[in-house]
Amino acid sequence: MFRNLLPLLHWDTYNWYWFGALCLTVVTSAISVIFSHTQQTPQHRGLRLASDLLVREQLGFLSFAFALFISAYVGADQKVLGPWFAILGMLGIALYGLGLWLVRSSLHGNNEECEKDLTKRCAKTVKAGTGLLVLGLPLLFFLASFALASLLVFAVTDTKSANAPVGTFVPNSVSISSIPAGADAFRDAPSFTRDNLAVLEDEQRRANPPDHVVGVVESELLGAYGRFCWKVALAQDYQADFALSTRAAYLMHASSPSRFEELNLSEIGKPYNSIVVQVPRSATGDRILIVTSIYARVPGKRVLRDIPRMMLTEVNCS
Repeated sequence: MFRNLLPLLHWDTYNWYWFGALCLTVVTSAISVIFSHTQQTPQHRGLRLASDLLVREQLGFLSFAFALFISAYVGADQKVLGPWFAILGMLGIALYGLGLWLVRSSLHGNNEECEKDLTKRCAKTVKAGTGLLVLGLPLLFFLASFALASLLVFAVTDTKSANAPVGTFVPNSVSISSIPAGADAFRDAPSFTRDNLAVLEDEQRRANPPDHVVGVVESELLGAYGRFCWKVALAQDYQADFALSTRAAYLMHASSPSRFEELNLSEIGKPYNSIVVQVPRSATGDRILIVTSIYARVPGKRVLRDIPRMMLTEVNCS
């Protein structure tokens, strides 16, 4: 899972902003622990302060995970991030509880020579092994949570930022640039596109149509447009013998690294012969991708390998 996540890291100002927020969370959590310790003279003061500080940082990671999840944008190509937010939150709770139990049991569980009142000093010196345990493990817990939080910080993107201006005009027309089909559609495609193609291929095989081809309809490069609808349909001559089955549609942004946004779509006809994709807005250099398949409705008909010849396009929301 990490292998799929790492290539999608971003280093924009937005990500550094959230990294600063993460560091601020760590600092404020540490300050709150330090201030609470200044109000008392606990047993094993220095060791307990350091271990408590590392343990209670986990609650800061829990709140940070929630804040990042509700504020940052997870694009269609980043759906793998969803479970990691939950993991970071559950890790914060689990490691907080484990660390708190570890510190208290190790420092005071078998320490009969210490006062029961933890605010009073203890004359007995903590053994080196115990000190390493109550400080070393919370430190490892802290580093694990901080690393995961940092990874998520640089994996999210900002919906409000754009690398190109967004306009309000609607295009007169948007043509098809290419339609990679069959094995060509899987080649060099993003993982989530390949997954959709594989599911669509499996559905078509189980439906057992006479002939079918899966592919990705790619539009020409878009300009800075406002909301519009892109309609892709079978040409009139082919509607009696062929039909469409669509899995998903995406807006591929021109930013680097590439980012995908899932689009709403609707299918028209019985069986479907048209696809209408709703584009909320686009920036210069964006393009539309539609994961679809064309299948023959009757035996003996073959889907043309030159698929663009079978398709017509229109900018139309009806």
